[in-house]
Amino acid sequence: MPTSTWPEYDIFVYDLNTGNLFQVTNTPVNETLNDITVCGGVGRIVFGAPSAEYNVLAFTFQVPSSSSGQITDLIALVRSFSLQIGIENSLVTKLQFVIAALEVPDTTTACNYLTSFINETQAQSGKKLTTSQASQLISAANPNQRHCGL
Repeated sequence: MPTSTWPEYDIFVYDLNTGNLFQVTNTPVNETLNDITVCGGVGRIVFGAPSAEYNVLAFTFQVPSSSSGQITDLIALVRSFSLQIGIENSLVTKLQFVIAALEVPDTTTACNYLTSFINETQAQSGKKLTTSQASQLISAANPNQRHCGL
């Protein structure tokens, strides 16, 4: 059997939200990434693998969601401030609706509630929230907005 002159390269996907690196292929050929798409929480990677026939292959996967865990952490942060019950309930309820929408999945509704949370936090900055608290909450919410295209 002749030895291949192709170096071994595999395709990896890096999740910006979680910082995780996922290996997609594990073959002794130099794959060529042709396309990567995500729709409805399902990712699809199309790649070519050089061989006598030059195969085009596809790999589908469920996109890992770390958003629910990040939103749960954000709820804990809100509760750690020991705010007046009305403002705490208002902020926490919006975040609980974000989690519920993510579980369906309904990204549009989740994004709307997340935006509403951020807007309320900004409006209450220097009032029912200190500017420091508002800044912490907005900073913690912002990475989740990447899913919303905001």
